[in-house]
Parts: sequence; structure tokens; C-alpha cells
Amino acid sequence: MGSQGSKYVIVTHNDLDGEAAAAAYLRIVNTRPEEAHIEFAEPYELHLALQRAAQHVVSGGSVALMDLGFNAESTPKALNIIRDLVANGVRVEWYDHHIWSDEEAGLVRQAGAELYIDRSTCGAGVVIHYASKTRGLEPDEYLLRLERAVCAADLWRWDDPMAPRLFRASSSYSPNGSSTAKWRLAMIQYFYEGQMWNEAMELRLRSYLQAELASSTSELDTVSVSSHGPCRAAAVLRTRDLPSDSIMGSILVSRYKASMGAMVKRRGLSRVSLSLRSRGSANVQVIAKALGGGGHPRAAGAAMNVPLIVYLLSYVYPRVLTAYVARRVSELAASLGACNDSVEVQDMQ
Repeated sequence: MGSQGSKYVIVTHNDLDGEAAAAAYLRIVNTRPEEAHIEFAEPYELHLALQRAAQHVVSGGSVALMDLGFNAESTPKALNIIRDLVANGVRVEWYDHHIWSDEEAGLVRQAGAELYIDRSTCGAGVVIHYASKTRGLEPDEYLLRLERAVCAADLWRWDDPMAPRLFRASSSYSPNGSSTAKWRLAMIQYFYEGQMWNEAMELRLRSYLQAELASSTSELDTVSVSSHGPCRAAAVLRTRDLPSDSIMGSILVSRYKASMGAMVKRRGLSRVSLSLRSRGSANVQVIAKALGGGGHPRAAGAAMNVPLIVYLLSYVYPRVLTAYVARRVSELAASLGACNDSVEVQDMQ
């Protein structure tokens, strides 16, 4: 812990929900973003982000983790850091809305962290309700409005008109090589100040939409579809950041009448990452969990090993890889009973 650190240190997921969660927390504790230290992380790198965060918090301060679920590889490594923080007088708060087992939650609480899990809302919603409650506060109308818009995007409901706009504006897309982290911090600043939308977001949205339209067509040429029983998977090879995985997933589900869309990215020799999306006719969380990942019923992620020959051939014939993934995912989904005929939600606008 640094002697000249911050009273409030945040480790949050690097997406819209994570940004909104961080901004909400700072509003609740009445601390401006520039007075806090903020780290962005994925669940699989939590221990690394927490190591960095620990250097910036003062004794008697707080480290707040948000919108980050339990990761089988990273979280156990983070527990020792949490124990050290607590032993040195630091309050560790963890707010999340992903699926946790009782054993996982018990390990985090035994390490000394205050863990708040609520699957009925998004990560920002957990912070808004539980960080407020522990401090004897009631969420203001702006925070409740922010929760509705962010949850509509993060939980893939799309039942709030602001959700598609905020989702695109907050994406990892970096026009002109600009810093993604810098933009994420700017979004936190805007939300903290009570700005749901402003000119900077509008300009970023316009730039994003132009790039999204220009880059989506070529990737759709790599799509493969496979069906097993009621489970129909459409897989696409992603080589660009645009459109986002959620938008591409929406396209796959609609265009190919699929139960789920699988966005495939190469992550090293014979290994790929998968972003899975569904509108309700498949529970992609159970599929991702079976592959060692996690997420939500309509949006989840995992990694997968593929045969070396498939991996190498995909550089010449991309559909060799997407056909393999679509078949594996649809087979796995069928074996898990992950597909059904539940009510669809509206398309992303």
C-alpha cells in the first residue's frame, strides 16, 4: 500500500456496466474520479489488477471490486492479496451479479471481503443498491435511471431506449488510435457528474456507427451454422473490434435463426476465446461454465482448445474453424439441455 495513495480504489470490469458501477460508487461515497484510483480488469486477470490497486490504497481506505465474477484461476490468487489488505486496515468490498457457488462466495468472505451478489440486476445496480444501503443512503433518481439503461444493455434486454446508444458509445472501439482507458475514465467522469448523454458521447457514437457498418460485412463471410436437436449455433471469426461482440451476436441470431451466436477470436496456438450471445432461446451461461468460463444466461464467455490442423487451416479457410466451433457449441448445448423456446426480447436498435 502506498503512503501517498487514495482513500478509495476501484477495480472494475472494462465495459459499460463496469464504468457505470464505478461512477455510481464514487457518487455514493462522494469522491470525485480524479481523487480515486481506478483499475479496469477482466475476471481472468483480477489478481494482477488487484496487485496494482493494492499499491494505491491508504490504510483505513477502501478497495471496491465490481462487476467481476469468480474466476477459477485468478480469484484464488487474489484471495491472498485481499487478506493482506484487510490485515492492514483496508476495507474490501465486492459487488457482483454473476453466478457464484456457495463455496466460491465463502472463500471470498473468509478472506475478509464484504461480498454483495444480486443476480436480479446488473453490476451497476448491485453497487447502487448495496453500497448505498451499507452507508445508510437511498439511491437518487439519476442513479436509478442509470441502472435501468445500463442493465438493459448488459443483461441483453434492450428494453430501454438509451441502452443501444450507451452500449456503442462506451465500447472498446478506439477511433484514430485514441486510448480506450482514457475514454473509459471519461465515461466514468460523465456518469459521476450526472450526464446520461452529452456531445462527446454523440460524436463517439457517430464515429462508431460508421466504422461498424464498414467492417461488419467481411466477417460475416466466415459464418458457419450447426444444429443439434433444438440447439442451433452460428459462429463467426472475429478479427476486428467492430461491430462489438454483442452487436455481432444479435446479427447472427437474427440472420441465421440461431439459438445462440458464437464470436470466435484466436488467442494463441490451438486456442480460441468465445463470446456467446442468446436472446433467450439458449442459456449460454451453462455452456460457458462447462468450458471453464462464465457470464449470464444471454451473454457469456469462455476459451476453447481446437485441433492444431483446424487452427492452422483457418488462416486460409476461416470456415474450417467456425464450423468446428459451431458444431462443438451446438453439441455441448444440446447435451446440457441449454436450449428452449422462451420469449425473445426486442432486437438491438
